[in-house]
Amino acid sequence: MKTNLTITRWLTVLFFSMISLATSTAFAQGSLTPPGAPGPTMKSLDQIEPRAIVNAANTPGDSGNLFIISQPGSYYLTTNLAGVSGKNGIEIAANNVTLDLNGFALQGGSGSGYGIIIPGAQTNITVRNGTISRWGEAGVFSESNSSLNMVFERLNVSANGGDGIQVNGPGVVRDCNFQNNLDSGIDSLAGGVISGCTADNNSEYGIVAYSGAVSGCSAQDNGDRGIFIVYGAASGCSARFNGGAGIYVYYGTVSGCSAQSNAYYGVEVSSGTVSGCFVGNNYKSGIFVISPGSEVIGNTCKQNNTANSIYDAGIYIDDNYNRIEDNHVTGSGYAGISVNSSCSNNIIIKNSVSSTVAGNNYLTPGSQIVGPFINTTGTIGSSNPWANFSF
Repeated sequence: MKTNLTITRWLTVLFFSMISLATSTAFAQGSLTPPGAPGPTMKSLDQIEPRAIVNAANTPGDSGNLFIISQPGSYYLTTNLAGVSGKNGIEIAANNVTLDLNGFALQGGSGSGYGIIIPGAQTNITVRNGTISRWGEAGVFSESNSSLNMVFERLNVSANGGDGIQVNGPGVVRDCNFQNNLDSGIDSLAGGVISGCTADNNSEYGIVAYSGAVSGCSAQDNGDRGIFIVYGAASGCSARFNGGAGIYVYYGTVSGCSAQSNAYYGVEVSSGTVSGCFVGNNYKSGIFVISPGSEVIGNTCKQNNTANSIYDAGIYIDDNYNRIEDNHVTGSGYAGISVNSSCSNNIIIKNSVSSTVAGNNYLTPGSQIVGPFINTTGTIGSSNPWANFSF
């Protein structure tokens, strides 16, 4: 019995050994020796972040600048940068540069220069996404009027010793905030486009635009005029509580804007057009026309000339050959629509006026061109298309 049991065990081991050998032969995988050293499997730092950091290694400065960007490319901050007396923050001295502040701040200090300076006729410069504050000069200064394609966006610029931003060449300033700068918030001197910005509590003007366009902006509590337009246009803007006129326009247009509670005029127009605006509660005239050839059309003027000056009104005309049409003027101190007695040939038609002083709805002395007045209640009897309403 013992011999038979031994033979049986031996046969069983032999059987399973043969199965194992057949299985390992059937599933053979080839050589297990690696063909070479393993290659890299992760991206390099240059592949993850191809931009250059603004630092002493990449953008070394000089005696007048903490850092200088001297080569085209894309640059960014990785920390806040503190100003030094006698130096600018970052100078951009190359074309085709994008500088991303990356949410960090350029913080000047006593005796510092410009936060960001672009001293030459650079082209294709973009600065975005950060804070620029407390520099001794302007927060951002683009010096040459020959610069092209300048873009400044999503910046908070405050408490600088000059303008918040001064752009002497054509450029775009959008979605930025400018507060408490010792000169103007934005000073765009050559064909700029300014949109979606706020300019509050600056010592001089809020927004200045020469040969440019300002849209969707707000200017409030500035020391002088809120928005100053020369050979340009303002649309969809708000100007409130400014120390001068809310909006001033010279050879340009103001449309769809609001000018309220300013310490001088609501809108001051010199050979320009004001249309579709709401103008209310300003200390002097709601709309003040100071040069010939202007049009004031389709505006609502409410409770202006709170000073009750005899030289102001809801709409006051202080020159010749202007057109005042289709405006609605109510509650103005002293007069509704008034013309300086020395002026002539102003067209005043299709307006509706109610002033706070009886008999002073329309003061149109001299040789003006005025539609007939309808001042009766009830059914309108006149069919004259140029008639003015007085109530």
